[in-house]
Amino acid sequence: MNPSFIRTFALIFGLVLAPVVRAETTNVSVTIDLVDSKRPTISVTYGANSRKLELANDVVLEIDGKESDYRTLLPGDRAVVTYDKGRSAVTKIVVQRSAVAPAEMLAEGWDEIDIYFVHGWPGKQSHFTTFFERGVISKSLSYGGWLETAKLPGFDNTTHFPITYPPDELIDELGQPTTLPDPHGLSGSVLWKTNRKGNGDGWTPEMARVAGLVQGFKHDWRCLVVTRIEYVKGLLLHTLRSDFAYSRWLKRGKPLWQDLEDWFAAETAIIDLSGSDQDGKQGDQN
Repeated sequence: MNPSFIRTFALIFGLVLAPVVRAETTNVSVTIDLVDSKRPTISVTYGANSRKLELANDVVLEIDGKESDYRTLLPGDRAVVTYDKGRSAVTKIVVQRSAVAPAEMLAEGWDEIDIYFVHGWPGKQSHFTTFFERGVISKSLSYGGWLETAKLPGFDNTTHFPITYPPDELIDELGQPTTLPDPHGLSGSVLWKTNRKGNGDGWTPEMARVAGLVQGFKHDWRCLVVTRIEYVKGLLLHTLRSDFAYSRWLKRGKPLWQDLEDWFAAETAIIDLSGSDQDGKQGDQN
């Protein structure tokens, strides 16, 4: 008998008898806490647990039924993730977001609207005073808006996201025409994703998550431009470690060519933004 025929037959026979390996997956409802844009990982909260999850190279992300890149996820997004135990990775993420809601929809039910909240001090509502002594009198602004879902020309949604801010054509609680102040001056204010949608009377402020820092205002887009919180956290962590390393270097008498020793000490002392070391104690700068 032809040897090549025997090998082919054996191969086919082996494939037929080989056990069928099925992916063992589980679906979990989570809240997105952090998105790593450099490594395909996300940090999530589910129940009382928090965990960092690796994403499969072929991970599928659907936002409101449309495929997207995982870097478009926002802190505070509620999602259903499919976790493949065999691959130890997330293979699918499904996110449902509410579209921007017109004013006439507000009376129909707040449960269907996800609100982003910011509190700050616009420059137009601040002025210098010498009434008691030199100082500044400011009137704060509390504002709730919605995620702008329209595609904006030239907008980089990997590092920022837009929140609606229509300065005019508004109606107040008494049904009278009103306007919003020029938002310049809100830059640096914390923006919260309230996670109000779907929680009804069970919603509490503790459900809100910091989503970013307001960076600016685009009048043509009628939107606030917000820097994603994961980039802010990275900058803060790097700044704290740099200050720690520099202070340690000064205390050691400014030795030459030992930069990495101080930097490694800073990384050990400041694990995250809590400023605590691995034992939960405040890091020592000595």
